[in-house]
Amino acid sequence: MNVAALSVALLQALGRLALLLSFGVLAAALLFGLVLSPNPAAAFSDAWSHRNALINSAQTAVFATMIAVIIGGWLAAVYSLSQSRTARRFMIGAAIFAILTMPSVYGYAALLAGSDAFPLLGGLDRLIRNGAPLLRRLSAAVVMAGWLWPVPFLLLVAALRRNGNALFNVALQDAKGLRAWRYGWWLVIRGPLLSATLVTFVLATTEATIAPLFVPQETLWAPEMMAQASLARGDLIDGMRPNAMGYLLRHSWPMLAMQVVLVGMAAWRAWGRHRFDGSYVEADGVGAAHAGMSNGRRRAMNVVAILLSIGLVVGPLVVFVQLLLNDQRYSPASAFASVWKTAAGPIESSAIVAGCVAFLSFALALAFARGAAGSVDYQTQHRTLKLKHWTTFAVAAACFLCAALPSSIIATGITQVFGGGPWGDPSGWNVYDDTPAAWIAAMLVRFGFIPLTAAMLAARSAPIELVQTARVDGASELKAWIVGCWPFVWRPMAAGAAFAAALSLVEAPTSLLTAPARWGHGSLAAYVDQLMHYERHGQTLALTLILYLPALLVMGGWMVVSMLRSRYHTVVR
Repeated sequence: MNVAALSVALLQALGRLALLLSFGVLAAALLFGLVLSPNPAAAFSDAWSHRNALINSAQTAVFATMIAVIIGGWLAAVYSLSQSRTARRFMIGAAIFAILTMPSVYGYAALLAGSDAFPLLGGLDRLIRNGAPLLRRLSAAVVMAGWLWPVPFLLLVAALRRNGNALFNVALQDAKGLRAWRYGWWLVIRGPLLSATLVTFVLATTEATIAPLFVPQETLWAPEMMAQASLARGDLIDGMRPNAMGYLLRHSWPMLAMQVVLVGMAAWRAWGRHRFDGSYVEADGVGAAHAGMSNGRRRAMNVVAILLSIGLVVGPLVVFVQLLLNDQRYSPASAFASVWKTAAGPIESSAIVAGCVAFLSFALALAFARGAAGSVDYQTQHRTLKLKHWTTFAVAAACFLCAALPSSIIATGITQVFGGGPWGDPSGWNVYDDTPAAWIAAMLVRFGFIPLTAAMLAARSAPIELVQTARVDGASELKAWIVGCWPFVWRPMAAGAAFAAALSLVEAPTSLLTAPARWGHGSLAAYVDQLMHYERHGQTLALTLILYLPALLVMGGWMVVSMLRSRYHTVVR
């Protein structure tokens, strides 16, 4: 076995270990909580006591999903019709930047925008707080949509790039207007559109940092579960409640059951409607030139889409800068200087955890990439699935379901295992208090599915001829996979690992519950969230800019790669 094969084998072994210590630990905690939970009557009674939180959260999530899908769907349509690569890069870059931004930044900026510091929006905060409960939930939904719109946008763009634009051009040869749209785009986007809607709804129900800023007098499910998780965590550390997960599951099982069903439906629509051979026709924006759309109208749509996407991204930053310039207590220089003194520890701790998440999520995705590729049937020249490959997909589906759980459930489950037993004894050195193991494991559960999904999609789309040629030449199965699939898999996996690392930096609720007490200096995202509530605008702005750096790096890296690829590819590949 050469060095490349040995390296891949070691990374795959490390990925399986990371899978066991993250998703496996959470699955064990869930099973433990279900087995030891009280009788069904008690579970129904506990869940019924939180019925108002469930109803309010579902209503807020419906509003947020509708607004996010409308924004993301319209931008995806403009992207597909646009013939300007610059406009398309700006829209995707803005979507990447928005989804990698800390959610509470949007909520806090929207809250401050309604203060008296902004004459045009002055009094808006008082109007919302003194208004009807429905108005407060609608305001929270609008802010959530400003953070969630990249989800439907990116999923729809991916669907249109694969086959949508090509089918639209074919449909235009026999039909016009809405008929061409129906037989062209609609046949391709209806599955991804449903998946995007369901995923956006699940994310809106589990978001626990935006809604409490607008509905402080009402109970919402995600913030309520976070409060229950904090109490359960404290009692677990003190040895008062050994089954913290069971306690939390009793109070949240109706919403969890609904989320599991919705995530399963989304995954089925996204995966079940495609052929396994991975063949597709990818197009980088077309349609407008053949659809009778004038150049002026197309340019106007591009300008509006760019302004809207960029405005949704830089809006919070504009609010913070305006407040900082109007605040006489400190200058921008003094604000940044104080940040480096107080936040150096959280920055270092969060950076270490993010680096570990990037490396381990890459290894975890590599452990699944071979199984996702399938085996080559040399008679039909197509891939076939065997039992081990179906096992790979089953494990991957379980990972997706675990990742869809709310932060309170994930953090409580990880804490219950790492904080209990012989390795969690608080009287001396232990894994939970003195290492970031629980923190890293929770971040892997939250975001490890991103490089995993990228690896599985890339492996399905890799050409089978290269694998066949390597096997004919006498290469082993692992070496044949390295020769035939690795060149097409490692870049998407690396990009997904970078996404996972950037998201782990801005994840406040999970890191707040899993950050170790005696290692490092806590989470940077949790520290920023605390500063926001103390109205320290200067420090908040400085730390927000620091949190923007990973998003800028990921977005900039994508744009550079996109520009380099455009030099060597035609518009329709």
